[in-house]
Amino acid sequence: MMPPLAMLASYALCRGLSPGCKEGPLVRWVIGITFVLVALSPVAIYVIGRRLHQPFGSAELALIVIMIAALVATMTMTYRHGLGAGVACFAAGMAMVYAVTFGRWLPSLDLVHHREIAGELREVFEEGPYVFYGKDFSLPLIWNMRHTIPLVESAEELERRLDRAPETVVITEAKNKHEPPKVSARLHKQAEYQTGDEGAIFRIYTLKP
Repeated sequence: MMPPLAMLASYALCRGLSPGCKEGPLVRWVIGITFVLVALSPVAIYVIGRRLHQPFGSAELALIVIMIAALVATMTMTYRHGLGAGVACFAAGMAMVYAVTFGRWLPSLDLVHHREIAGELREVFEEGPYVFYGKDFSLPLIWNMRHTIPLVESAEELERRLDRAPETVVITEAKNKHEPPKVSARLHKQAEYQTGDEGAIFRIYTLKP
């Protein structure tokens, strides 16, 4: 949905900023409220980090600095060249903010990063094979494992796979308080990881000796 929404937003901005448009005052109110909310974001970022008991790190500092710089640049461009130039500058600044937010800051809040989980799994179980059991699977974990991991949704299919490949490592994911299906009594839990990302909890099982 993001590309068509971006096109609609661009159209609304172009129309609202054009001279004599009756929606102009409304568009300016929306822009102003958006700017004020973003101006409060550095405080929110700092508070979130402290509430999660995370140390003040370089990713958090970089995000706050980039956000403040984007806001100052937007105000400067608006004052010198008008609201249209300010909006363009604001959009460019927010693109940088989003890149740092999702690429660096949010992953730094995780209790355990997917990269660390993948590293431990490869160290203990090498190439597996691995399967996800249930309806949930983790693309970040698959990415860091560096190979595909099939999804097994039914207990019967899992039993057949274990019969064919007893060395299979079974991964379940509880997400947003949604628990995976109960695993077979033949399995023994080897490890559990809480990432903090959407309340995700990974549990690792292998066949009992």
